[in-house]
Amino acid sequence: MLPRRAVVELLESDAPRVDAMRIMRRACILEALQHPAVPRVFECGRLAGQPWVAIEHEQGTTLHDELQHRPLQVREALTLLEEIAAVLSHAHARGVLHGNVTPMAIVRAPTLRLQRWENARVHDTELSSEMIDGCDDVFSLGKTISAALTRSELAPEALTRLLARMLATDPAMRPTSSEVVTAARSIHDAIGPIDEVDMNHLLEALAGEADDDGPEIVIDVPTVESHDDEPILLDRPRATFQTVIVDLDACL
Repeated sequence: MLPRRAVVELLESDAPRVDAMRIMRRACILEALQHPAVPRVFECGRLAGQPWVAIEHEQGTTLHDELQHRPLQVREALTLLEEIAAVLSHAHARGVLHGNVTPMAIVRAPTLRLQRWENARVHDTELSSEMIDGCDDVFSLGKTISAALTRSELAPEALTRLLARMLATDPAMRPTSSEVVTAARSIHDAIGPIDEVDMNHLLEALAGEADDDGPEIVIDVPTVESHDDEPILLDRPRATFQTVIVDLDACL
C-alpha cells in the first residue's frame, strides 16, 4: 500500500450543527468527484459525537505564492487554464460548483491540483429546479488567470478574447468550463509570435480603460473581507474545526 498523508479535520465541541453538516457534505462531494486533481477522502466518522474527516494532503506551492515571485509565462497560464477548467468541467457535469476558485485554491504538487472545496455546492433536483451551470466558477477562473498574467508583457490575442468572455458581466455570455478547456487547448496548440499582443491592453480593459476598439469588460466582484490573505465571501461562514496532518498508515 502506498503511504498516505492526510489533513484530519475535527469540529470543536461547541461548533453549530450546520458546520457539522457542511463538513460531512464536503466529504461526500469529494468522494463523489473521484478526480486525480481533487483531494481524496480517506476516512470520516465521529469522535465524541463530533464529525471528523481525513482528506488527502498534498504538499506543494499555491499559485498565490508563485505569483509573489513572478508572473506566469503565457504557456504556463494556458496549461493552468486548461487543466483547472477540466477539473471544473468534471465537477460541473456532476452538478457540483466549486465556489472558491482563487490562486490560493490552485496548488502545484507537483501536478496541478484544485483544493479548497469548503464552499462547494451540489445540485439537488428535489430541492431546486435550477441547474448549476458553473458560470461563477468560469468567472473566478478567468479572474485568476488574468491576475497570473498581470506583469506579463505579451499574450495571444485569442487568450485575451477568451478571458474577456469568461469575465463577461452577463453570465449567459460566458463559455462553459468544457468550452474553456477546448479553447485553451486550441490556443496552446496554435500559439506563435505573430499571434501575440500587448497584455497591457487586457489589463486596461479590466480596469475599464480600454479604447473603443478593445473589449469592454465590467467586473462585478462580491463584497469580500481579508482572512489570512485569502478573500472570503462575507455571506458564507467558515466552519470551526481543528486540523492536523497525519501519516494514516503509521496509525494502523
